[in-house]
Amino acid sequence: MRALELGCGQPVVSVVVPARNEAGNIPHIFNRLPNMGGGTELIFVEGHSSDDTGAVIEREIANWPGRCVKLLRQAGKGKGDAVRLGFANSTGELLMILDADLTVAPEDLPRFYEAWRSGKGELVNGVRLVYPMGRGAMRSAAATTR
Repeated sequence: MRALELGCGQPVVSVVVPARNEAGNIPHIFNRLPNMGGGTELIFVEGHSSDDTGAVIEREIANWPGRCVKLLRQAGKGKGDAVRLGFANSTGELLMILDADLTVAPEDLPRFYEAWRSGKGELVNGVRLVYPMGRGAMRSAAATTR
C-alpha cells in the first residue's frame, strides 16, 4: 500500500538513479540519500557498465536490508531510456532523478520535495550548473573513455 492510501498524508518518493560506470559513487548514494515523505524507494537502473557498478549495487542492497531498493538492468541505451524504465517500475507518488555521478548532492533532494510539498510547483526542476560542482563531477568525454 502507498503512503497516501494508508492515510499518513505524505507521498512515497521514488528516486531513480541511472548508473553507468559509477561503482565508486554507489556506496555514497546509500549513505547520503535522506528519507523523504512517507518513505523513499531507491531504484537503480544499471546501464551496461564496463566496471563493477552492478555488483556494487547488489552488495549495497545486501548491506542495507531495511531500505526499499530495486536494481533494474537496462536493455536499451541512454539516460532517457534508463529514466523511463525506472519510472515504469516505481511505486511512489512522487518521482525524482538522481544522477549516479552525484553532480547533484543526494542531500539536496529534500529541497525539491519541500518545494513540491509547499505547493510552489507541480513539477520542480533543478539546474545543476548554477551550483558549485563537486570534485570529479561532469567529467569530460576524454576522461570517461579511458
